[in-house]
Amino acid sequence: MIYKNFTRYITYTHSCNEVKMHSYKYSLLGVVAAVAMSLTAIAPASAEPIESSNLSSNSITLSAEDKMEISDILTSYGVDEEKAQYLVSRYEHGYAWDSFTPGKQPIAATQRKTLYSVETVKTYEDGSIAVSTVPNFEALADAPQTRGITGCQYRQSGSTRYWKNCDGTVNLAVISMGFNFNYQNVNHSNPKITHYGPYHHHIIGGALSNFRFNRISDSQVRLSADLDVAFRGFPAGWTAWMQVNVTGDNAWTSNN
Repeated sequence: MIYKNFTRYITYTHSCNEVKMHSYKYSLLGVVAAVAMSLTAIAPASAEPIESSNLSSNSITLSAEDKMEISDILTSYGVDEEKAQYLVSRYEHGYAWDSFTPGKQPIAATQRKTLYSVETVKTYEDGSIAVSTVPNFEALADAPQTRGITGCQYRQSGSTRYWKNCDGTVNLAVISMGFNFNYQNVNHSNPKITHYGPYHHHIIGGALSNFRFNRISDSQVRLSADLDVAFRGFPAGWTAWMQVNVTGDNAWTSNN
């Protein structure tokens, strides 16, 4: 509220004397002082910003090593240092990044292929990322002599093509989930995940529990877990999931 100099008019009458009007001007300084005194009388002894007052129930405990790890993961995928520090601070104060907020969509995506894998990095408006890593089925089939011994292995028998001990992972920097699986198709069709498990995960500043697999179809398998982390607006035990999808000689992941 802005106070300006103003004139207050007071009318006095005295016996039969003539009614007289006097004007009194109050300065801005005087009004502000009076208002300040009245506010001091009703204000609490110490007032914190609304946002800060809620941090005790929504903040996430992160060590210096945790913060460094998160920042290193983000910058390794091209997030600049300033944005990485901003995201770490947001996470520490209980704000879910766009990358794991239901309904948020990425604004950009890049893909990198190697002989063994296809890596897709999705970038969201707040700078957070979602990294999907799946086998490069096509490349492994075209160059079987260089296939991994302990990683995803390819072989063919007649018209049936097999990939064994492959891995699909979704990494959101602070939460990572994935699992191993075997896959086969016949003449590049009839895709089927024939085996899945074990799973692996990593989380900073929270906990994942109650892991379970769900076969959606022959070509889709989902790994779910209860997520316990102090996000504002997230219910306790919220379900986090990632899913491996296959078709032909291609694989990709999806997640919530």
